[in-house]
Amino acid sequence: MKKLNDYFKNLPYSNFLIISAVIIYISDFLNIFYINMHFLPTKIDVNYVRRVMMMQGTDPSQFDTLYLEELRMVIVNTMSNVFYFFLIYHAFVYFMYIKDKSFARKYVYGYALTGAILTIIELPFLVQRHIGWALAMLITTIIYIYVWYGQRYYKKNKKS
Repeated sequence: MKKLNDYFKNLPYSNFLIISAVIIYISDFLNIFYINMHFLPTKIDVNYVRRVMMMQGTDPSQFDTLYLEELRMVIVNTMSNVFYFFLIYHAFVYFMYIKDKSFARKYVYGYALTGAILTIIELPFLVQRHIGWALAMLITTIIYIYVWYGQRYYKKNKKS
């Protein structure tokens, strides 16, 4: 941690805000890319739609397979759009973070901390499924820790 402390000691706070906002936004994009390209298409399949319909008391066999596939795509696209709105919202938060707004600092601090914890928990499962995404999430974890630790450092050292 000494090297990281020395790094932050020599990095102006304003530069840290810009660097951390950019890299955490890239991390968000990477996570959403993974969700949209890998997770949603593989986890939300026609069988998933059938199971959900059965849980609601509807017999999926009374629907055409094409209809179930279209319903699946509506679910996938709706969830994708939610994640794209998440990116738009985070662009605003990170802009305010660069402006050193208190609410944005608190949000990013909490987001980086919980993101690091949850990604660390998820890594063993990702390694079993897809090593490439596991490496990408490891990079994401490092980014989260960098942002979280940097905020702690500058708060402790009065934002030099």
